[in-house]
Amino acid sequence: MVTPEPVFTAGDSTSATGRLLGRWRSSGMEQTLRAELGIQREKLAVSGGISLRNFGNLRAGGDLGELVATGYDERAADFKLRLKTGKHGELTAAYNGLVQTGVGRYDQVTQRGYARYDFEPQERQLAYLRWQFRPTASWWKRMEITMAHQQSREVRVKQR
Repeated sequence: MVTPEPVFTAGDSTSATGRLLGRWRSSGMEQTLRAELGIQREKLAVSGGISLRNFGNLRAGGDLGELVATGYDERAADFKLRLKTGKHGELTAAYNGLVQTGVGRYDQVTQRGYARYDFEPQERQLAYLRWQFRPTASWWKRMEITMAHQQSREVRVKQR
């Protein structure tokens, strides 16, 4: 997956952007709030955001009811910085993190039927630092060096 890139401005100008997103789905299925900010300059561009989300249990139509333990809460943050390093180089630093709580899961075990497991928290983090160099030579298009770190954690707290 490729996340959006902050964009550089032309010349010495500085610009700032912001966005606020709210979403409400019927029957308590989802509530989302996301705030984003960005600053753009000729050689530096930064963007980031935070999200708070609540997903309710899945609800079927009519009188079928709801599927218990399918809802959960989520908090997320992301950040990306682009910096021009000379005439042909660019450095990018990025972070994306996510924490989910109250996550339920059902597994079918042949001898026992279905078992429910709760996970709290489920976490995922990704950070990377990338340097790109694009020389003007016709035989050499690009050189890129990337260092990345990814971590995930899932803690099972209950079995029902």
